[in-house]
Amino acid sequence: MILALIYFILLPTNCIQEFSFPGASNQKIWIVEHVGGECHYSKLIQINYADSLITSVESKILEYKQTDSFINSFAESQQISSIELTKVGENLTPVPQLTFTLKPPIADSGLLAKNLRDGVRVYPPSIVFPVFEGVRAQLLYQYDAGLYVNYRIDRAYLMPDKNILVVFTKNPLLTIGGDTMNGFMIFLLQK
Repeated sequence: MILALIYFILLPTNCIQEFSFPGASNQKIWIVEHVGGECHYSKLIQINYADSLITSVESKILEYKQTDSFINSFAESQQISSIELTKVGENLTPVPQLTFTLKPPIADSGLLAKNLRDGVRVYPPSIVFPVFEGVRAQLLYQYDAGLYVNYRIDRAYLMPDKNILVVFTKNPLLTIGGDTMNGFMIFLLQK
């Protein structure tokens, strides 16, 4: 009985996260998360922001990776413009007329050890911001499933009309079950 319980706890699930960014409207940002491996589900994450109040709502999508109808209807709704930052090496920079650079944080093995013990996440987690050059950033939201220590920046989207930046992270480390700990953070940019 105890051996079966230990096996169940240590059973790998290999849940692999993928994120997509359909876009944003005036006070909402939508993120789609597909989780493959043995988990096999998709969900829509809606982040609502108004002044200093940030809320999020998650909705499971009935069919795994069946988000075309949502994305098509979203494309017809009122969107604000977004710009995907260009990756140069490990750094990301927006189009030439914008003057800031986004870099991954410096790796910190000591901080990592405080946040991940034997493949198990420790709570409350630490959050290490990416390095911003040429602009100040205030964190508005971070997705709870991410590990924000020793990560790489996968991609980022700037909404210049709102000074909002969505940063998707990839963490090369896996949990004890082989699950990814990727995530995303949303920042308000200030000159």
